[in-house]
Amino acid sequence: MKWGTTNLNVIKDSYLLPFADSVINVISILPGANNIAPATVLQQGGRGRYQVAFDGYVKTYAEYQALLDDYIEKTQKTFEGANGFSMTMIIFDFKPKSMKTFSSKIEYSITLVEV
Repeated sequence: MKWGTTNLNVIKDSYLLPFADSVINVISILPGANNIAPATVLQQGGRGRYQVAFDGYVKTYAEYQALLDDYIEKTQKTFEGANGFSMTMIIFDFKPKSMKTFSSKIEYSITLVEV
C-alpha cells in the first residue's frame, strides 16, 4: 500500500476495506388520527465519502513527522490500497499508538477519507 510515493507498513489484520455510509435520515411528521403507526418519511442523501482505516508503523521519527505533517496540513495524495483500490484522499485522523524503543518502530492508527 502507498500514500503518494511513500510505502506504508500496515500491521497485520488491521486494514479495513474501503467503506462509505449510506446517507439516510428518518424525519418525523405529524401522526395520523389513530396515532398508532409512526408517521415518518425517509430522506435519502446518496453516499458518504469513502474511508479507509488501519494501524501502521514507521521506522524513523522523520517518517512519522511526514505523516503527521500531511495530517495537520490536510495534504491530498493518492492512496493505493488492497485489491487495486486507488483514490485521492486526506488523512482524516492520525494518532500515535506506541514507540517500540528497542526496535525503533513507531506505531499509529490512521483513517483516510475521500476528497
